[in-house]
Amino acid sequence: SKLIQQDVDALNTELMESSLTDLSMLSFFEHFHISPIKLHLSLSLAAGGETSNKGEEMIAIHSLNLLLKSIGATLTDVDDLIFKLAFFEIKYQFYNRDQLMKRVIRHYSEQLLKQMYVLVLGLDVLGNPFGLIRGLSEGVEAFFYEPFQGAVQGPEEFAEGFVIGVKSLLGHTVGGAAGVVSRITGSVGKGLAAITMDKEFQQKRREEMGRQPKDFGDSLAKGGKGLLRGVVGGVTGIITKPVEGAKKEGAAGFFKGIGKGLVGVVARPTGGIVDMASSTFQGIQRVAESTEEVSNLRPPRFIHEDGIIRPYDRVEAEGYDLFEKLHIRKLEKETYRYHCALPRSRRGNLIVTNRRVICVKEVEILGHSTTDWDYLFEDFTCSPSYKGNVLKLTVLDQRMFQRKDSTGHECVKTVQLQDETTARRICCAIQEAQATRKQQKLVKQASLQLKKP
Repeated sequence: SKLIQQDVDALNTELMESSLTDLSMLSFFEHFHISPIKLHLSLSLAAGGETSNKGEEMIAIHSLNLLLKSIGATLTDVDDLIFKLAFFEIKYQFYNRDQLMKRVIRHYSEQLLKQMYVLVLGLDVLGNPFGLIRGLSEGVEAFFYEPFQGAVQGPEEFAEGFVIGVKSLLGHTVGGAAGVVSRITGSVGKGLAAITMDKEFQQKRREEMGRQPKDFGDSLAKGGKGLLRGVVGGVTGIITKPVEGAKKEGAAGFFKGIGKGLVGVVARPTGGIVDMASSTFQGIQRVAESTEEVSNLRPPRFIHEDGIIRPYDRVEAEGYDLFEKLHIRKLEKETYRYHCALPRSRRGNLIVTNRRVICVKEVEILGHSTTDWDYLFEDFTCSPSYKGNVLKLTVLDQRMFQRKDSTGHECVKTVQLQDETTARRICCAIQEAQATRKQQKLVKQASLQLKKP
């Protein structure tokens, strides 16, 4: 009895010590169960960009930073990695909240550590061999499963199942091999795009490479456009990049633009060749695996700045979709407001946003829209007007080698529209956008003044 009493006293002492250090409630779990978890992971780190403009930094440091960014962009891409985490279960045990959380965290941490090979073998720069193995296993499974299912029903179904199984096995084998090459070349192309130091070019490439082709012909067309865009952009960049740099930063920007142009004349065509190979093998993969592209029946709904959901307007939706797919650099918090088609231009449009007016035209060879000209509301010297079907915009036009913070010369931009009604509507849309922009600026200034002590 003395021994039993000693054990009871020791137990009471231990419980008292634990209760003093842990104030959370102790709970009894008769059966606590978390089902198995299946995680799909896709990761792509943005790279490139311009380095900081500090005088004490040396060119060698900039070059090393750029090289590390391009290598990081190439090595860190993963697409649709699958982690399978086992279930967590406890029965008939006492736990407080912190103890239970530690048990759960330790369980899933161990599960993730056991599957780190999935992350390594899933890197796109290696061709995602884990995805290849997964695809081959699905093909082998279908090769045996489909004939067996058909044999249960009859001889004709067995033959049909055998054909389906063989097709699945060959499709996953050929498609998996093509997918490996496509991923490797795609990673190399992303690294080359990072070397160009051109954010706009990198954004265009990401959008284009992210678009899934409908069939093999579309894949070839996509690759051809990428190659042509790389060659044309690399050659013209020798002239356009210094001009753009001079507009932004004057003489310093001009010499920076020369450097970008010289790098782009090599990196862009090379990246175009690599992207063409990637798109071609991607098309082979889609044909071999017989995947179907699901397309939208209509453009996405346009929601105004006030956040109110209104009845669906197809014209607004088409304009919003056009603005979102433009291959131009968007301004901060820039949103679509109105658009109209230009009558004497093949697929040309005039777009009004909350910050500027943009004239876009489609490049026939490349198959995408680009900016013909654009003017910020701050560049307007007077309100827009119209006469008949002609819209008149009086703006400050910036000269080629003039800094953006300097004063330009006044000019009148005329735009011929379809009819007088269209001209009136676009004129009203610009005036409303200008008034809203001015009001927002006044509110912002008032709030800043209130914040000052």
